[in-house]
Amino acid sequence: MSIKRKFCALLTTEWEPELQTVEVAMPFQLPQFQIIGLAGPEVAEARERIRAAFEESELEFPKRKVVVNLAPARIRKQGTGADLAIALAILERSLQQQDAGAWVAEEVWVASGELGLDGGLRPMNQPLRTLQAAIRHQADAVVFPEAEREKVATYASLLACQGSRIPKIFLIRSLKDADLIFQGQLPPLKPDDSPDLPETRSKDPSQLLEISWMDRTAVGIACAGRHHVLLLGPRGAGKTHLLDWIRFLRPPSATEDVLERASIEEMGTPGSVDPFVYVSPTVRPSALIGSFQSGKWTPGALSRANRGVLVADEFAEWSRDSRETLREPLENGMISLTRTGGHLRIPSRFQWLGTSNLCPCGGWPIEIQVPDHLKSAKLPTCYCPKTSRDSYRQRISGPVIDRIDILWFMAAGLGKNSEKSHESEKRAHALAAQVRDCRARLIRSYSKLPSEMSPKEIQSWVEAHPEIFQFEEETNETETLSFRRRHKWARLTLSASAWLGSDRPHRTGFELAKTLFSAGVASPVND
Repeated sequence: MSIKRKFCALLTTEWEPELQTVEVAMPFQLPQFQIIGLAGPEVAEARERIRAAFEESELEFPKRKVVVNLAPARIRKQGTGADLAIALAILERSLQQQDAGAWVAEEVWVASGELGLDGGLRPMNQPLRTLQAAIRHQADAVVFPEAEREKVATYASLLACQGSRIPKIFLIRSLKDADLIFQGQLPPLKPDDSPDLPETRSKDPSQLLEISWMDRTAVGIACAGRHHVLLLGPRGAGKTHLLDWIRFLRPPSATEDVLERASIEEMGTPGSVDPFVYVSPTVRPSALIGSFQSGKWTPGALSRANRGVLVADEFAEWSRDSRETLREPLENGMISLTRTGGHLRIPSRFQWLGTSNLCPCGGWPIEIQVPDHLKSAKLPTCYCPKTSRDSYRQRISGPVIDRIDILWFMAAGLGKNSEKSHESEKRAHALAAQVRDCRARLIRSYSKLPSEMSPKEIQSWVEAHPEIFQFEEETNETETLSFRRRHKWARLTLSASAWLGSDRPHRTGFELAKTLFSAGVASPVND
């Protein structure tokens, strides 16, 4: 049976990976090599790389006019990932002209790789996006450089575990190995049945210091329900250390979470798929939302944290524009980029963790009431003028505060020296198991976590349990409750009830939510 292969390549940097078809024509005209189809300069330069690769690989380049069209021609092609696809398409076209037999089958092949002048292949660092595009277009085979074997095997196995039909995968070191594929002498890669997720491990529990029962409960519920958290307190309160607890307690990411983060990573600078993205106080809005220029999108920190955790250190020190960029992703889990070149909406659903002092000097302002769980703590005195204190707390706007579920006050010296280190490690493992059980209960009861519920879904629970408002009104006697604040209180109540072992919200869960979060969850810090 004669097989006619149609080659495709991934040449765009759009969010949804799309393939471009490589069409080759060889008319009987004077030898010439042209690449058309709105090719960028790096794509047009493939002519010289392919010619040199053919010569070094001892393959005969056609002695006639060669015209390569990258279709559809209306989309600008970028990158050097089409080198291998173009070379294979030319080689295949030459074989077709030598064989006069009838073609009884046609296959779609996808190739990714940059050719060197010696015929060797360099990786494009987009194996997942290439595989996803090949699966979407129901390709029959995909060819990758050998240098990407580990990543290709991992991602192919993860996609197969999700039920996707994986095409045949071939790995070659140079263009000369392509002839082995066409002759059937190169076996395809076999995906692993039980792959390991390529994710950075959690914090070492032996390095965790003891924290109070209230802090353990607060971070436990936050991790179980994936709630946004802002840790507030004076200097040395242990806010950064509580983030280490959250890193340890957070359950492992699901397969779809790891794949979506890795796909976004491949859009920018390739790196780790660590679910924790740390952002410094000096961050600029462009570094958060990314850039979208000439149809090319480069992800920012908000996109790279998708399906993971975004850690905002010293949140009050952020610039105003940087703080306000969080409104849309915290509310809808999306980022909208509107530029001259077009409009783009990118998923950006993450758990947000922030830390902040209460005043510039890092003390405790006298006008902030000390929560009950900090009554016995020694709080550093604030020496800032009242105008400075008020201005500092007002940096975080009310609309941003309304989108953060938990505002948790902390102080130094609570519980850190009350237990031995091995007891603390044992308690950390027990707490992590409770977090996993609570999250499983939430998903079993509501099909998703409370933080992922839509406003309509939350509103239905609010209407079914009006007692939620009674506790909210007790906490905010002088405030009018907006829908966003009501929904926030409802989400916290669902998680608190599940933390106590219930599949449905109940009065004890309401009381726990009120006890834990009345210190700041219902009121902005700049009140």
